[in-house]
Amino acid sequence: MGYDWDKISADLSQIADVEREKPLAEMTSFGIGGPARIVAQPVDRDEIEAVIEYLWRNEVPFFVIGRGTNLLVADEGFDGVVVGASYDLGEIREIEEGLWRWGAGISLWRAISRAAERGFGGIEPLAGIPGSVGGAVVMNASAYGVSFFDVVKTVELLVPQQGYVRLSSEELAPDYRGAKIPEGALIVAAEAQLVKKEPEKIRSEITDYLSRRAKTQPVNERSAGCVFKNPPGMHAGKLIDECGLKGYSVGGAQVSEVHANFIINRGGAKASDVVAIIRHIRQTVFKRFGVQLELEIKTLGFDEEI
Repeated sequence: MGYDWDKISADLSQIADVEREKPLAEMTSFGIGGPARIVAQPVDRDEIEAVIEYLWRNEVPFFVIGRGTNLLVADEGFDGVVVGASYDLGEIREIEEGLWRWGAGISLWRAISRAAERGFGGIEPLAGIPGSVGGAVVMNASAYGVSFFDVVKTVELLVPQQGYVRLSSEELAPDYRGAKIPEGALIVAAEAQLVKKEPEKIRSEITDYLSRRAKTQPVNERSAGCVFKNPPGMHAGKLIDECGLKGYSVGGAQVSEVHANFIINRGGAKASDVVAIIRHIRQTVFKRFGVQLELEIKTLGFDEEI
């Protein structure tokens, strides 16, 4: 289906800020990826609703990028509209004792640290995950045995043909690295029930987890986080390491020497470099262990499944 991108751009510019052919490498932690036809940057609830409604109504392909921390974009980019979810939707607030509402676009770090200031915690191990609240919902972010949905009670979404919908955590049925988000839905906010704790204890625990993460993950390198999901009862990083693949590189991309389940951009890496490494890892691990590794990172703009 052909699209009149000039018209779409002009229409969207009446609603929100737009850019044409913006390199998506600038919107991802990997620093990799070609341009999107259009990038729209809504700044509040009214703008995001109007942008999404326009795209639904006109059947324009689109993809929402929050902080882009678990995303690999194709070198050719994305033949559609990217909606930047940097909007806060005006919210970080305590609804009642310990019940917090977090806008989807705010960082997970900001959500956790603001609650900690008030003496509420429960997901301190997630403080070092470099993503947004919306991304944490989609991926059911987890670390050190703690998952985001351990505290999330309800999620507000913008759903095609339904408008704003609130779903309970039970309805979203979260599991390892995911939840049952309605197709085409946009995460608006999450409400989480935290527990009362001493602020100093929360800060100490956060500092400890950040220190552990810094020692075991390439936190100062450009990456998209863990590339593969852990197979049941196993650790993907350990399997990759035992295959001797730490340091394996293609072009500007390399398997991290610190944690084998990370691929880092050493500078100038292309998506094709990363894909080549992913395929080599999968083939090598399967040949040795008979285990098929499943991607944890999301992909955008590829013509074929990686």
